[in-house]
Amino acid sequence: PLSQCPMAYRVQRHRQERADNARIRDTTDVNGGAGMTDDETTQTFIAALQTLEQKKDPERLVALFAPESTIGNIVATHEFTGPEGARAFWTTYRETFGEISSTFRNVITGDGRAALEWSTTGTSAAGTPISYDGVSILEMNDGQIVRFHAYFDPSDLGRQIAGATEEN
Repeated sequence: PLSQCPMAYRVQRHRQERADNARIRDTTDVNGGAGMTDDETTQTFIAALQTLEQKKDPERLVALFAPESTIGNIVATHEFTGPEGARAFWTTYRETFGEISSTFRNVITGDGRAALEWSTTGTSAAGTPISYDGVSILEMNDGQIVRFHAYFDPSDLGRQIAGATEEN
């Protein structure tokens, strides 16, 4: 049986995950995520964040945010709202860095919410290495994000970015 052959199981699981991710991408492209489960919305968010980080394109993320959504983090000077607010927030986030990549250690979903524990590494806009950890909270309704908030140590990240500015 398949369960006794670990490699065959992993290959089958990988193929299923790729098929699921393709279906999730198709759903998001067509209707902004409406009708997705919390797990699907969360995984689509992660994939869209990776697109932003790699290609500097916020549109897949923007498509996930509901018209009444709120977006922010521990250092945001104001709360961003709706898809236009999401676009502004994520564009500003991406412009803060040169190269950037987030990995997720822990993802917990349920009851319209998700907690994502992450590490982000890369470079500042000036090219100095950056590394920080945090947690993001998603609140979702009918496949759309209605609230996003990120928590991290702003003084640690601020020192890294300020150090990059002072060195250059």
